[in-house]
Amino acid sequence: MPERILYEFDGFRLDPLRRSLRHGRESRSLTPKAFELLLVFVQNPGVILSKGELIKLVWSEAIVSDNNFNVTLNAARKALGESGGEHRYIIKVSDGYRFVADVRIVPIGTDPQSSSAARSFDRWHLLHIVVSSMLYAALYGSAVFLEVAYEFDRYRRSAFILAPIVLGWILFTSIAALVIDRKRIFRTKRNGLSIAILIFFIAGGVVFVGLTRFLPNLPITQMAFPAYPAQAAFLKDVAYFLVLALLFLIIPFHFVTAMEHEMEDGHGRSVLDTLMARKLAVPPSGTIYLRFGHLALVLMMFAVISIAMTAHLLDNLQPGIYRNLFTQLVYLRGILYFGLGIQCLAWYYSALVDLKRDCTSRIGDGRD
Repeated sequence: MPERILYEFDGFRLDPLRRSLRHGRESRSLTPKAFELLLVFVQNPGVILSKGELIKLVWSEAIVSDNNFNVTLNAARKALGESGGEHRYIIKVSDGYRFVADVRIVPIGTDPQSSSAARSFDRWHLLHIVVSSMLYAALYGSAVFLEVAYEFDRYRRSAFILAPIVLGWILFTSIAALVIDRKRIFRTKRNGLSIAILIFFIAGGVVFVGLTRFLPNLPITQMAFPAYPAQAAFLKDVAYFLVLALLFLIIPFHFVTAMEHEMEDGHGRSVLDTLMARKLAVPPSGTIYLRFGHLALVLMMFAVISIAMTAHLLDNLQPGIYRNLFTQLVYLRGILYFGLGIQCLAWYYSALVDLKRDCTSRIGDGRD
């Protein structure tokens, strides 16, 4: 299996495989052609390359105008921090251009075992995405039935039509949000967490707005004290679901994926420092490190509050034909809610352990 090659010079690291350029921990954006042009320079340090040779290497046989060439060259220079009058790396000479930085080739060895582990880790990510999204979507589907359970004979038909639609919509958008977040981390490292959160909130909002035509703005559940209207009760459910997803699914998934990307960029020491909560450790920009123990305590607190609220709710239910159905749906919602929390915690703990183990292995092997 071929080695992965990185090129380093003056604090920059260029990765041909991932088509990325970094300066320290900062990612520098490049257009595809600007990246290819810079790669040609970096692969030929000190060599004078004529304009015609550069065009042939980057654009093949295509006809390239002087303006197009200059725009691409300036984009590569801008990524290196060069200004219009200061060219530190790409120097124009009489016969063409020369890259004058001292370039160091850094081979990153790969072997079948480590590649298999990486693929396994990706499958573990995918399984977590699907399972957690299914549990999250099932919460919305069960809530549709729960909020009309006391008049199930009246709303049964509509509920059986709408619940699968709601479940499918939430399942699709949740998977899409997490996949988009992961892709943005590995491509641009920008706004992945914000986009994922936005998708989750918009998806929940769309469900609520769509169900206002189905759920009446008056109480359905019969209780000893004034009950919420069905619309308000469902909105309260959505708020609870989003809080759980934010704390236990979205933020931890984003953090683990960002740490994985940092590992592949050769920052194993900084990742380990972050995971060990060392004083000088700084997590990557845009990430939030929620400690596993803290999340476990939060879930336990949610459980205590939920048990108390559920007992209060069930103790104050009025007799009705579908009271037993309502009670069963309340318990089902609790099982799904805390099942999702426990599943996310289990994945998070395993992922953090794998990251620490991989960091230690890389540092011991001298790869970071």
